[in-house]
Amino acid sequence: MNPSYIDLASVEHIVSNTSIAEAWKKVRSNKGAPGVDKISIGQFPKWGRPKWKIIKNQVRAGIYQPMPARRVEIPKESGGVRLLGLFEASLLLTLWAS
Repeated sequence: MNPSYIDLASVEHIVSNTSIAEAWKKVRSNKGAPGVDKISIGQFPKWGRPKWKIIKNQVRAGIYQPMPARRVEIPKESGGVRLLGLFEASLLLTLWAS
Protein backbone atom coordinates (compact mmCIF):
# COMPACT_ATOMS: atom_id res chain seq x y z
CA MET A 1 0.00 0.00 0.00
CA ASN A 2 1.21 3.48 -0.82
CA PRO A 3 2.27 5.18 2.47
CA SER A 4 0.62 8.43 1.39
CA TYR A 5 -2.70 6.64 0.70
CA ILE A 6 -5.55 7.94 2.82
CA ASP A 7 -8.56 5.70 3.36
CA LEU A 8 -11.28 8.34 2.95
CA ALA A 9 -13.99 6.12 4.45
CA SER A 10 -11.91 5.72 7.63
CA VAL A 11 -11.17 9.45 7.78
CA GLU A 12 -14.87 10.25 7.41
CA HIS A 13 -15.64 7.76 10.20
CA ILE A 14 -13.04 9.36 12.49
CA VAL A 15 -14.38 12.89 12.00
CA SER A 16 -18.07 11.91 12.05
CA ASN A 17 -20.22 13.47 14.74
CA THR A 18 -21.02 10.01 16.14
CA SER A 19 -17.35 9.02 16.48
CA ILE A 20 -16.37 12.34 18.03
CA ALA A 21 -19.27 12.17 20.51
CA GLU A 22 -18.20 8.65 21.55
CA ALA A 23 -14.56 9.74 21.79
CA TRP A 24 -15.53 12.73 23.95
CA LYS A 25 -17.39 10.38 26.35
CA LYS A 26 -14.24 8.24 26.69
CA VAL A 27 -11.90 11.20 27.17
CA ARG A 28 -14.23 12.84 29.71
CA SER A 29 -14.67 9.60 31.67
CA ASN A 30 -10.87 9.31 32.08
CA LYS A 31 -10.78 12.68 33.91
CA GLY A 32 -7.20 13.15 32.81
CA ALA A 33 -4.88 16.07 33.36
CA PRO A 34 -4.33 18.71 30.68
CA GLY A 35 -1.99 17.73 27.88
CA VAL A 36 0.83 19.61 26.22
CA ASP A 37 -1.63 22.33 25.15
CA LYS A 38 -2.71 22.91 28.80
CA ILE A 39 -6.41 22.49 27.86
CA SER A 40 -8.34 20.78 30.66
CA ILE A 41 -11.35 18.51 30.22
CA GLY A 42 -13.53 21.34 31.55
CA GLN A 43 -12.06 23.90 29.14
CA PHE A 44 -12.12 21.69 26.08
CA PRO A 45 -15.72 22.20 24.88
CA LYS A 46 -15.40 25.99 24.87
CA TRP A 47 -11.92 25.79 23.32
CA GLY A 48 -12.62 22.97 20.86
CA ARG A 49 -16.02 23.79 19.37
CA PRO A 50 -14.85 26.90 17.49
CA LYS A 51 -11.73 25.06 16.24
CA TRP A 52 -13.35 21.73 15.36
CA LYS A 53 -14.36 22.64 11.79
CA ILE A 54 -10.77 23.65 11.00
CA ILE A 55 -9.31 20.53 12.64
CA LYS A 56 -11.87 18.31 10.89
CA ASN A 57 -10.99 19.79 7.49
CA GLN A 58 -7.27 19.40 8.19
CA VAL A 59 -7.77 15.73 9.14
CA ARG A 60 -9.82 15.16 5.98
CA ALA A 61 -7.12 16.81 3.84
CA GLY A 62 -4.33 14.84 5.53
CA ILE A 63 -2.58 18.01 6.71
CA TYR A 64 -3.42 18.01 10.43
CA GLN A 65 -0.22 18.70 12.39
CA PRO A 66 -0.62 18.05 16.13
CA MET A 67 1.74 19.55 18.68
CA PRO A 68 4.57 17.23 19.77
CA ALA A 69 3.77 15.15 22.84
CA ARG A 70 5.32 16.16 26.15
CA ARG A 71 7.08 13.36 28.02
CA VAL A 72 6.63 13.18 31.79
CA GLU A 73 7.97 10.73 34.34
CA ILE A 74 5.51 8.99 36.67
CA PRO A 75 7.14 7.47 39.79
CA LYS A 76 6.52 3.75 40.32
CA GLU A 77 5.83 2.31 43.78
CA SER A 78 8.58 -0.24 43.17
CA GLY A 79 11.08 2.48 42.28
CA GLY A 80 12.03 3.91 38.95
CA VAL A 81 9.71 5.81 36.67
CA ARG A 82 7.21 5.17 33.92
CA LEU A 83 7.35 7.50 30.92
CA LEU A 84 4.04 8.97 29.82
CA GLY A 85 3.34 11.03 26.70
CA LEU A 86 0.94 13.94 27.08
CA PHE A 87 -0.82 14.91 23.88
CA GLU A 88 -2.84 17.96 22.90
CA ALA A 89 -6.60 17.77 23.50
CA SER A 90 -7.67 17.78 19.85
CA LEU A 91 -5.27 14.95 18.98
CA LEU A 92 -6.44 12.86 21.91
CA LEU A 93 -10.05 13.27 20.87
CA THR A 94 -9.22 12.38 17.26
CA LEU A 95 -7.25 9.30 18.36
CA TRP A 96 -10.11 8.08 20.54
CA ALA A 97 -12.48 8.49 17.58
CA SER A 98 -10.38 6.27 15.33
